[in-house]
Amino acid sequence: ALMVASWPSVEGMAALPRSSSAEEKFGLLQDIVNSVRSARAEYKVEPGKKIGASILISDKDGLEAIQQEQSVLAFIARIEESNLAIQGFEDYKPLSEGKSVKLVIRDGVEAHLPLNQLVDAEKERVRLSKQAEKMEKDIELLKKRLESK
Repeated sequence: ALMVASWPSVEGMAALPRSSSAEEKFGLLQDIVNSVRSARAEYKVEPGKKIGASILISDKDGLEAIQQEQSVLAFIARIEESNLAIQGFEDYKPLSEGKSVKLVIRDGVEAHLPLNQLVDAEKERVRLSKQAEKMEKDIELLKKRLESK
């Protein structure tokens, strides 16, 4: 049966070649994408909305590897490619005026995401106002319950 069959092996053949350098570069790409996606989820950015990002990498090899994969990074992390800067720390210039969210991805790797692209200030103000009103109503209801006993 298929479910109890052993893993296929080829007698006399060497194992598939592995490149620790390629694995490290791919791991760096994964870490950057995971961090940007987590920030998008935390700030409740609409799934289809593309944002800007500055990726800072201190390691020269890692910087070159991510620069080569810029379009892949932009696609899978939902970043506007024309608004994506991948650079070393010494070359860092913010993409936009104002505040940004700083993500420390690993030692020597950071991402800066413009806050004004993550959060719509007016929508957030409305959401927080509604939440405050609901909490005030809940407090009044609880006060009435406590007073009636």
